[in-house]
Amino acid sequence: MKELFWCKNCLNMSTLLNRKIKLFKPKNVELLIVDSYTGGFFSEIITTPSVGLLNTSDYIYFNFHMPFQLLSGRLSISRIKNRYKEYLVLSQNPIYTISFSDCDAYSIAIFNNNKFNSGVVQIGLRGSLAIDFSRKSSFNCYYCFGENVKKFFIENDSKIKKYKIIGSVKNNHYWHVLRKKSNFLPDRVYDYCLLSSYRESLDENSAEYINFVHMVKFLVELVAERKVRVSIIIHPHQVTAKNTKKLLSIHDKDNLFSILESKDIYDSYFNLEVSKVLLSSGSSLGHEAFSQGKRVLFYNFTKDKDFDFPSRGGVLNKYVKNVLLKSGSYDALCKKIDNFEKISNKDWKYIVENVARKEVYFNEKNNPNSILIEDIYSTLTD
Repeated sequence: MKELFWCKNCLNMSTLLNRKIKLFKPKNVELLIVDSYTGGFFSEIITTPSVGLLNTSDYIYFNFHMPFQLLSGRLSISRIKNRYKEYLVLSQNPIYTISFSDCDAYSIAIFNNNKFNSGVVQIGLRGSLAIDFSRKSSFNCYYCFGENVKKFFIENDSKIKKYKIIGSVKNNHYWHVLRKKSNFLPDRVYDYCLLSSYRESLDENSAEYINFVHMVKFLVELVAERKVRVSIIIHPHQVTAKNTKKLLSIHDKDNLFSILESKDIYDSYFNLEVSKVLLSSGSSLGHEAFSQGKRVLFYNFTKDKDFDFPSRGGVLNKYVKNVLLKSGSYDALCKKIDNFEKISNKDWKYIVENVARKEVYFNEKNNPNSILIEDIYSTLTD
């Protein structure tokens, strides 16, 4: 599976077993935030009298009324999932609902109903899901990553009513809030950092496995030859961290790499700061780091388009080729990183503005999340 693992497999057994059961007590709210794991910080910003939070990433909500709601009518996994989400939302009678789970919302009827007051926020790359996603979505408003996403959806005849480009809400929150609060940025102690898009599949034929293992092998050789310092950022999810370490132990037997673990979703952003060059394949974090202006080399050693750069809607031009490695050989990697590091700061700034920020919009001075916040206030006060 790919970056969209978290979306397509939100009901798989390993994910479900790591969720806690939580008693659900419906109450009327003005604003309802769906998947507060990602967007929960908005509840601290929005000063409306009543805000409801649904953290469907960490919890399975349950009450004794729920089975009657879920099991009425025709039965299938997709229908039960749809009824479950609709019950959680509608039983709270929100004036406005904002979903931070776009990969889920496109299949939930109420978020595609123009009579239901809601907005949906993009939280990650969509990969092969994007085609089906774009054609089935009819959100009232989609707060998306960038121009490339909007272009792709429109070209695929999406029924989305309105698009607003705000970049990544997590990236924006990190840069404009958490980064400023920290008052401390560590030195860049690593030459290279591998952003692992490896999830939990141990299928040796999967693109994520091939890309990850090939790059790990190349970096082992690079450390031996050039004495460089290498780190790896792995996803905070427990299952992912465990399996990534297991795979690394096979190919990095001498523990040459420093593993930068993350306790929550924002630790990964802080971990970006300590490396000079980042290596990314199919990772949303890589696109977000690129939009900040960090030096990111994207790679894909397979024919799987979900790991290509730019993502769907982007254009492969001479500037993109500067940040893209397609050849799966060690010599090709060495040549690419040598040329990559020679790119002047002036040229890099141009690449960031004209390539990175079409993928994921970013503004260093003004927080794009304010667009979403203003929309929420405007809707609640109408």
